Amino acid sequence: MRFNSLATKVSLYMTGVSLAGGLLTSVGAYFIYALIAAQKPEWLADQTGGAWYPIDSIILCALILLGLSLSAVVSVMFTRRLLQPLTSLATTARQIQEGDLGARARAEPGSAAEAEALVADFNAMAARVEAVSNDITLWNASIAHELRTPVTILMGQLSAASDGLLKLDGPLLASLRDQAASLGRLIEDLRVVSLASAQKLMLHTEPLDLAAAVTALKPAVTPLLAEAGFTVEWRLSPAQTVGDAARLRQAILALIDNAIKHAEAQAGPLIIRTDVIQGVARVSVSDAGPGLAADIAPRLFDPYFRMSEGRDGSGLGLMVVRAIAEAHGGFAFCDRNDRSGLDFSLDLPSL
Repeated sequence: MRFNSLATKVSLYMTGVSLAGGLLTSVGAYFIYALIAAQKPEWLADQTGGAWYPIDSIILCALILLGLSLSAVVSVMFTRRLLQPLTSLATTARQIQEGDLGARARAEPGSAAEAEALVADFNAMAARVEAVSNDITLWNASIAHELRTPVTILMGQLSAASDGLLKLDGPLLASLRDQAASLGRLIEDLRVVSLASAQKLMLHTEPLDLAAAVTALKPAVTPLLAEAGFTVEWRLSPAQTVGDAARLRQAILALIDNAIKHAEAQAGPLIIRTDVIQGVARVSVSDAGPGLAADIAPRLFDPYFRMSEGRDGSGLGLMVVRAIAEAHGGFAFCDRNDRSGLDFSLDLPSL
C-alpha cells in the first residue's frame, strides 16, 4: 500500500484522530484533576469510595467538547485536502463546458495519489479536446479554402458562358471537366482522411504484388510524367503484401502526383521502386531535388501542409498516403537520398 494513496491517508487521519482523542482524554483528565487538587482541593474533599460527583461530569463534558473540537479541526483539514482536487476538477469542467478549453485542474502538493492521477488524466483529456477543437477549426478553414478555388472557377466560367462572354465549346467544357475532376479528387481525399481519422476507413484486402499495382498505373501516369518533363526509371521488384488494391493505387498515385508538383524534373530522373526490405514491402518515389530543410520532414504528412506555397494541390495528398498506409498496418515516411532529393515511401507488411 502506497504511503500517499487515498486509503493510506484516510487510515492515518482516522488513526490520528482516535489516538489524539484517547490521549487528550487521559492526559487531560490527569492534569485537570491535578490542577483542581492543587487550586481547589475542597471540590474533591468529599470524593471517596469511587463515587461519581458533579465535578466529574463537568470535567468529562469539557474533555468531550475539547476532543470533538480537535476532531472537527482535523476533519476539516483532511476534507479540504481531499476535496481540493475534486473541487478544482468541477470548476475546470464547468469552465470547459462554458468554452474555456484552456482551463486546467490542479492538485495541491500532498494530495492523494489517486486524486493527482485523476487530475493528470483529466488535464490530458482536456488538452486533447482543445487540440481536437483547434484541428476542427483549422480543418474547416482549410476545407473552405480548398473548395473555394475550383468552385469559384466553375462558377465564373459558367456565369461567363451564361452571359455569352464565353463560348460553350470543347476547350471550355474540358476546363469545366478538369475543375469538376479536381473538386471530386479533393472531396475523395477529404473523405479518406476523415474516415481514417475516425478509424472507419473500410478496406477490401487481398494478396497482391506492389510491382503489379504500379505496373497497372504506368499507362495512366507515364503521359503525365512526360508532360511535366520527368525521365522515369521503373525499378519494380516483386513485393507481395495483403491490401486493398484500389486504395493502394490511390496512395501510389498521390506519391507520384506529389513528385510532379514539387520535384524538379531537370534535377534528375524520377525513380519509382518496389522491393522487399527486411520483411517490409515498400513502394517509393525518389526524386533528385530540390530537397527540404530538416525541420520540415516531420510535417510533410500533416494535413494541408505544403512544401511550396503557391503551387497546385490541396495539401492533402501525403496525408492520404499516410492514412491508407496506417489503415493497412504500415506507415509512410520521407527520407533524404544521396541525389540531394527525397524518397517518399509507403511500407506495408510483407507476405
